Amino acid sequence: MDQVKVFFALEQDEDGWPGVGAESVWAFPTDDPDECIIDNVPFYTFDATVEDTVRVTRDADGVRWFAQVVREAERSLLRVIVMDARHGAATRAALEALGCATEGANEKFFALDVPFSIDLGSIHAWLDERLAQGLLEYEDAILRHPAV
Repeated sequence: MDQVKVFFALEQDEDGWPGVGAESVWAFPTDDPDECIIDNVPFYTFDATVEDTVRVTRDADGVRWFAQVVREAERSLLRVIVMDARHGAATRAALEALGCATEGANEKFFALDVPFSIDLGSIHAWLDERLAQGLLEYEDAILRHPAV
């Protein structure tokens, strides 16, 4: 089945972040015309992540807009900002070697998908070490890993 775009409305903060009013992600339609399964790592939304089944509404132009999560996937979503763009690719590669998927917005900013099969604590420890060194900053966007 062909992929479709699902759009998420975004609220910008007082500084204008994230700089866009909406984000789109690729998704696969399900048998239900009002549901899709997210297929790529989102950059900005706090509402859904990879493999979530989401309910959508359509506007007058047929554009699919996120309405709600129907089924949560077993994964967490983090965002990383690398302070020096020259280290962006290496940082992404290291996290991918640990079993995470990444989606890059640019050389310095990427989203990080952490499936339940990966220990979130070890990912946080890896990131915290680099945070303490001033190499990056990160945020937990969607945390679904079970508490230890």
